[in-house]
Amino acid sequence: MPDFPAAKAGTSVDLIRDSIEHVVAVSFPKSRSAGYAAAVNIAQQAEKYGEADMGGMLFHYAAFGRSREQVALALAVARYLEGIKAVQFYAGGKLIIERMRTESVLACYLEACACNDHLAHCNKVVTAPFSGAVVDNDLGDLDDLLTKAGYLFPCAFLLRWGAPGLQRNHPASPEDQIQAMGVRMGCDWCPNFRPGDFKKL
Repeated sequence: MPDFPAAKAGTSVDLIRDSIEHVVAVSFPKSRSAGYAAAVNIAQQAEKYGEADMGGMLFHYAAFGRSREQVALALAVARYLEGIKAVQFYAGGKLIIERMRTESVLACYLEACACNDHLAHCNKVVTAPFSGAVVDNDLGDLDDLLTKAGYLFPCAFLLRWGAPGLQRNHPASPEDQIQAMGVRMGCDWCPNFRPGDFKKL
């Protein structure tokens, strides 16, 4: 099993706690990679930064805030760290396994930060959220489509992967189904992710 650094570095940065209070936290070791120096420079501009010696290896720790500038820095450091071993990203209090998904969520959130109203980016109107198709199989959603009604779906990132496909007869509410989708697709830690905003218009 790889010898990864502990979540608590013994510095001012606590990766798990800070990944809840900030957008994302990262730890990475000293490296000969071409992107290392740039990654260190960017990490030092994070809201929280620290260094620690772990078994003779220097590790850098950073937690990036929720502002547009901080998110841009987090996305930049993620890209500079590509290919470096023992890099760990934490978001929402948990270790993120798919680093590419982390970059995608950060890029989506950065787009939302650039908007006057992030809801214009994050929320989408869908006509048939209870189906994998454009028109649902039951008359309720067909009637909705014919009367041009729709539903407010609270996450544009999730719609990148296809129609919502919510289930009417599921024991979990539509909001909880959306929250579970966010967990599955790795975007539940996004500060703008609010499954409770789902509603019929």
